[in-house]
Amino acid sequence: MSEKQQVFLEAHGLCKSFGGNEVLHDVNLIMRPGCYHALMGENGAGKSTLINLITGIHKPDKGTVIIDGRQVDNITPQSAREMGIITVHQELSINPVLTVAQNIFLGCEKLNGVFLRSAEM
Repeated sequence: MSEKQQVFLEAHGLCKSFGGNEVLHDVNLIMRPGCYHALMGENGAGKSTLINLITGIHKPDKGTVIIDGRQVDNITPQSAREMGIITVHQELSINPVLTVAQNIFLGCEKLNGVFLRSAEM
């Protein structure tokens, strides 16, 4: 398998500004399946903005996102989920009566009718 085929998600030259304040400038990212990825930085470094661009919450001012080898121009949260991109936000107030998997899948549970497919989650 070539290196190009092993890439799940690519972001090239992503830029985003809010109210004239440039938050991201020319950001590149490559994610490969089966790998752990960590996005780290100081508060205000643009981590959440980058995630929001990739998951369709915000639209980039410039740049491209490529998923499974094809450029995706109008990502929405729904289309991102359909392509396998789900964000688990840092949340300090998880539901203590749910399992870890149930908290992670909250809002996009795997169901068989009205029953949770817990093993799959």
